[in-house]
Amino acid sequence: MVLTISDKLNAALENKSIVFYGASMFNSFHPPVRTLMGPGPSDVNPRILEALSRPTVGHLDPAFIDMMDEVKALLQYVFQTKNELTLPVSAPGSAGMETVFTNLLERGDKAIICQNGVFGGRMKENVERCGAEAVMASASLWASFIASPAGTSRDTSPRS
Repeated sequence: MVLTISDKLNAALENKSIVFYGASMFNSFHPPVRTLMGPGPSDVNPRILEALSRPTVGHLDPAFIDMMDEVKALLQYVFQTKNELTLPVSAPGSAGMETVFTNLLERGDKAIICQNGVFGGRMKENVERCGAEAVMASASLWASFIASPAGTSRDTSPRS
């Protein structure tokens, strides 16, 4: 009798004998509780975790559309605008920054980009793609920037 791969897999599933890196594939992953202190991923508020456990609705569902209209109204209030094209951007922070650049910058504009890591370089590229000039203010990793009276920024990191 010749067993197909499907037969072997079904037999292994019945015996729960498939093992990946020493763990049965039937065990659910339960990550330990940790405080995440890096730039990402970040800890998730328990309220958010509870919301994520609720049923999913589609993007055309009337309940979703109502919720998005409410979010739009709240954003309009926060930004003190009546612009009908106000919308949330569901994306990482760098996509949010790109959205700001593409909506605010025009060819020939100047934008000060504070760089003390990888993301500053990405923001410089975004500014240049908009046809604007990126004026770079660089600092060491983990440094903060403050504005000086002259309108330029300076590195406030401790010196060794």
